[in-house]
Amino acid sequence: MTTLYPTRRFAFMRVSTRYFSSTALVLALASPAYADITADDAWMALRANMDAIGGELNVTKAQNGDSLTITDTTWAFDLPFDGGRIEIDMADTTFTENGDGTVTLSYPNPATYAVRVSPTDEEPFSATMDIAFENSAMSASGTPQDVTFDFAMDRMTMALTQIDFEDKEDAEIDMTGTLDAYKGQMRVEIGSQVHTSVWGETGPQDVKFTMNNTGGETPGSMEQSSGHESSRTEMTMVLPKGGMAFTNLAASLEQGMTLDIKATLTGYFNNQTMQANGQVVSQQDQRSDTYDIQVGLGRDGIKMVGDATGIDGTVTIPQVFPLPITYAAESAGGELSAPVSAGEAIQDASVVMNLTGVTLAETLWSMVDPNQALPRDPMTISLDLDAKVRNLIDWFNFTEVAKLDEADTPPAELHGLTLNGLKIDMVGATLTGEGQMAFDNSDMETFGGFPAPSGTVDLALQGGNALMDKLVEMGLLPEQQAMSARMMIGMFAKPDPEAGDDALQSTLEITPNGEVLANGMRIR
Repeated sequence: MTTLYPTRRFAFMRVSTRYFSSTALVLALASPAYADITADDAWMALRANMDAIGGELNVTKAQNGDSLTITDTTWAFDLPFDGGRIEIDMADTTFTENGDGTVTLSYPNPATYAVRVSPTDEEPFSATMDIAFENSAMSASGTPQDVTFDFAMDRMTMALTQIDFEDKEDAEIDMTGTLDAYKGQMRVEIGSQVHTSVWGETGPQDVKFTMNNTGGETPGSMEQSSGHESSRTEMTMVLPKGGMAFTNLAASLEQGMTLDIKATLTGYFNNQTMQANGQVVSQQDQRSDTYDIQVGLGRDGIKMVGDATGIDGTVTIPQVFPLPITYAAESAGGELSAPVSAGEAIQDASVVMNLTGVTLAETLWSMVDPNQALPRDPMTISLDLDAKVRNLIDWFNFTEVAKLDEADTPPAELHGLTLNGLKIDMVGATLTGEGQMAFDNSDMETFGGFPAPSGTVDLALQGGNALMDKLVEMGLLPEQQAMSARMMIGMFAKPDPEAGDDALQSTLEITPNGEVLANGMRIR
């Protein structure tokens, strides 16, 4: 049997103690920090989020053991442009501590929400909606300054139960909706600002809205149904702790407010029918395989993106056109970005639009072109435009924007435009273009109150003459008008043999001294 001498034993104990203490410290640092939250912590996280959004929030709190109940909740906002006031009555909420550091949230089923709007110069109106849940669950966990809410339900059903507005005796309004397989998560982090991140996924959604107007000389109705097969939404917000003022969001942007939203819908549909005196005035049915939306807002500007694929639809306007107009498109999309804050710096803005693979139904073509003189290839329209601008006002200061009609100076200056690309391709003809212009805001006289431009734009047209010949042959374009059009085009364009037999090109130039040239020939 081996015996450890005291010095060795003490040394071993010191090494072991140091080793296990170090290991415990590493494990503690590597592991997430768990802490219990109370019912009040969960409520205060929700309240912090609502207070950061702004408005006036009034509630009644009642603590009963491990449960906290929030009742008599009213959330009120002043509308921008002195538009009035909106008040929202929210359903009661009960927060129950589970004994394991988490909290369960529960609502009445159905939960009732009411909205009252008091416009400044119009009669007030109000509406009440019931929302019912099937197999719903919502819980909160985390720390008092970092609370995560998890929620899920098999189905949510919405129904408009009451609406009150001027002349309601002459109108009947109804709205119902269902939303299946809804789940998601919201995280609220409370610091010098309030950070909120949310994601949610849903199954099928269907919302139906009907309105019947029985008064007046022309009774009518409108029916609309819209929804999707599935969706996913992601949103992040950074808000000032003191709350936003909806009449001046520019102040909140200066304090670091940001908003980012992304939504993807599959199987989107929207159907609408309007009638008057029992006759269909218009009917629109639209569907798309996917529908994507993005919105971003911050001190540096706003950006909005929308894209849809696999589009098809039908528009019927019997009093204007005898047949339904059926169309389809491979994709349609657009993007807009622009600065929103005032400043001395010149900032970037852009507009992008794309419409590709557009086709029309054969029934429509046969009415316009029964002999099939025009090519019926899918059509494309696209535009890509950049701009240089300087804002003289904060566009989200709605009090300032409301005074624009009284202002003697423009709200912004245009300093440059770049046409990155223009393409219109349809019925056998293709127009393309690109170019760049600068604008002198110190010269508002040369072009009649518009900042003086200078730069060039290059345009090219292929198949234009052949298209006019076919339109004349079909009787859609009188010969005399076609001749005038050819003479006008001849003033601005010249043949481009390298591009083909029926190809024209034109370079339009505006010089700094105000001259306008077409292919080097002065026209102004």
